[in-house]
Amino acid sequence: MISRDSGSRRATTTAATPGKKNASLDRLGFSSRFSLRSQRLCGCSLSWGHRRITLGVSVFTRLLQYARPYRLRILVGILCTVATIGLESVQPLVMRYVIDNILTEYVSAGSYVGGTFDARKIDDDIRTLSFLALALFGLYILRTFLNILNRYLLQKTGQDILLSLRTEVYDHLQHLSLRFFNNRSTGELMSRVTGDVESLQNTITDTVERIVVNVMTILILGGILFSLSWELAIVTLCPLPIYAVLIGVYNRKIRPMYTVARERIADISATLQDNLSGIRVIQCFAREDHELSRFTDRCLEFWKVSLRIIKIRASFFPFARLVITLGPLMILLFGGHQVIVGALSIGTLFAFQNYLWRFYGPVESLTRINDTIVRATASAQRIFEVLDTQADIKDEPGAHMMNRIEGRIELQDVAFAYDENVDVLSNVNLVAEPGQLIGLVGPSGAGKTTIINLICRFYDPDRGTVRVDGHDLRQTQLKSLRSQIGMVLQDPFLFNGTIRENIAYGKLDAREDDIIGAAIQANAHDFICSFPDAYDSRIGERGVRLSGGEKQRIAIARAILGDPRILILDEATSSVDTETEVQIQTALESLVQGRTTVAIAHRLSTVRKADCLFVIEDGRVIERGTHAELLAQSGLYARLCDLQFALNDSDNGS
Repeated sequence: MISRDSGSRRATTTAATPGKKNASLDRLGFSSRFSLRSQRLCGCSLSWGHRRITLGVSVFTRLLQYARPYRLRILVGILCTVATIGLESVQPLVMRYVIDNILTEYVSAGSYVGGTFDARKIDDDIRTLSFLALALFGLYILRTFLNILNRYLLQKTGQDILLSLRTEVYDHLQHLSLRFFNNRSTGELMSRVTGDVESLQNTITDTVERIVVNVMTILILGGILFSLSWELAIVTLCPLPIYAVLIGVYNRKIRPMYTVARERIADISATLQDNLSGIRVIQCFAREDHELSRFTDRCLEFWKVSLRIIKIRASFFPFARLVITLGPLMILLFGGHQVIVGALSIGTLFAFQNYLWRFYGPVESLTRINDTIVRATASAQRIFEVLDTQADIKDEPGAHMMNRIEGRIELQDVAFAYDENVDVLSNVNLVAEPGQLIGLVGPSGAGKTTIINLICRFYDPDRGTVRVDGHDLRQTQLKSLRSQIGMVLQDPFLFNGTIRENIAYGKLDAREDDIIGAAIQANAHDFICSFPDAYDSRIGERGVRLSGGEKQRIAIARAILGDPRILILDEATSSVDTETEVQIQTALESLVQGRTTVAIAHRLSTVRKADCLFVIEDGRVIERGTHAELLAQSGLYARLCDLQFALNDSDNGS
């Protein structure tokens, strides 16, 4: 396992513990000795820098804010719901009329044992029944169309809300600083952006529509029940307060568990992402069993939380259903008594019983919907934690728009620390004039990359000032600065797309001729054309189908196309062979012309022609000057040169 000091770039390696496979499988068998490790993956347990949301109601209220642009559509959907429920409520009233005004007369007269009635009356009653049946059928057709419209409007609204939320989270992540990403695992963030949003999708697109239907059904049918018999309504609805208390207790117990469950899922995602990214190292060190053990531990942590959730749900829902059934049972006792004493007709009792079952159906449905909402609230809380994270690198009010810059860079008395009380840079002063090539050299962990990060304003200095063309970077607009900076790194990042798309990333509206021209200048055109699909060749994730030198030249072509005023070269040739280095150096000579260039180099031969070299050690500039001037000083730079050239001579001699 690797632990890294982001400031000093120092890493320490500890050997993985072998032989854990059997122990992991034993835990999968749920032996009596299994225990769960409480340690979280690095980054997953870190504070998000603000007050954690704890109230499900506040989270749900915040979600409703995303529905504000769709108020009219939601209103139409609710009106359709009300109309649909109203149409569904007609049938029991019709049956009450039929029972009290038609069927009861025949039954009481003994028609079922041969009683006789006027033939005209029988014909009239049959026509009445036929008319009522046809009318109900017509209402059912209208109800069907209203139901279709209602479901479409509400579910489309849910999808629109999700689109807004998903894009807002993604956009917010784009503007958070590197400090945020350095302190959190990629898998954990992916879990929030994809898994938690996906969990919300099932709730918003389906559950919201069900909530509206069920709530409106309860309100409308509750009114009908009281209109039929307010005494019977009070008696049969008396279990509702008990039911509400049960739901409150259930929510208090289950909500934190769902939050923990989502965090455990994030741990699993982070472990999986870490594993897939490092599969070459895992297989090289034969650590498959160790990784299986690590992944199993994460899965068991989730299993333990899930089991607690299952126990609570298994005991709550049957008991809640038992409470609900008390209401309909009261009809048998109290309703039957009212019919016997003549206070209630048989038709009214039949209609009341029909409505009561329809009433408690949505109540029970809301119980299960409540469980879905609690889970969704846990996901929403994790999403809002991301959205509530404030970017520490952002445009200040009245920030200066940087038009085409000259490229003068100045660091004045700069101090910086990634962690408190551990300075990575201390009292750094350096100047690069427009068009100059300056080199940053020194041992690993001296602070060279940190200087680059400050120039790009990935971080702000703790003390001192970083200026470009005399403007304090804290008072400039980020986009106007970074759009004029190009970077070629030691390990260039290429996107999973075509070569053309990766080069065009430097200038999204570039023409085909511009893309090819940039590739020619980067000495990349020939090898690109050697592929069957040339510029349309797909290069795989992170450019896995290209060699190191080919990826580097694609990155150079991308920088050339962007035509930056400031160019950053971070050990751009340190990981390639000599022949490839010559090709890259030729491409870089074309790239650096006419722009200010800051180059970090461990191969000192690559910066010998620099206008000025700055030697960094322990976060301080200890030497500065040209190659010849620094050699004459016989300081650290001279010793590094002697050591490196001696090693080269030794390699050549062997």
